[in-house]
Amino acid sequence: MRYFICFMVGIMFLLSSFIPVVAIPISYIFSGTSSGSISDPTGITNFSEALFTITSIGDTDNIFSIPPNVLTNVSLSASISISGVGLANFTENTHVFVNHAAQGAGFSSSVHFDLLDLLNPAFATWDLISPIGPIFYATPFPVNQFHNVATNLGLLTFDSYQDVTFSAVTAAAVPEPSTMLLLGSGLIGLAGYGRKKFFKK
Repeated sequence: MRYFICFMVGIMFLLSSFIPVVAIPISYIFSGTSSGSISDPTGITNFSEALFTITSIGDTDNIFSIPPNVLTNVSLSASISISGVGLANFTENTHVFVNHAAQGAGFSSSVHFDLLDLLNPAFATWDLISPIGPIFYATPFPVNQFHNVATNLGLLTFDSYQDVTFSAVTAAAVPEPSTMLLLGSGLIGLAGYGRKKFFKK
């Protein structure tokens, strides 16, 4: 019995070694001031020099390389909070990227490409995985492309933005569901086996 349990535990840990054990979320945060509007079928909401915060949540296991110098992380979710307007979720695919050669990083979408770019020498070696910042950049670019970006509140347009601070923060590791299922089912099976042997006695 004892040897059987040891054997089964060893098998479970061997199998789990072939499955990703943890996913580490990372939050990319852009904060600054902006002027612009959100439009929907009922009308247009304008804002002027309002504080905004863009938060893009990614997975550190989901970094893609675009040769020769670009890394990108597709957002699991992305939202923007605008003072006086509220919280809006982006409904088109977005991602955060870093361009080592340009020493730049930014927020982009599959439809509008670069939406907000920052330059700083720290980006020359940043891997999109490690925490970084806060990094301040007074005049991000290219504002002309942040136009009619789809959100759940309507189409968002920035006429200007400035004084942007960027940071990336990692969260605690989260066990992958497949790993938890494997170990959990194994432990339940061992418990059932032990119960069966006990009642046979």
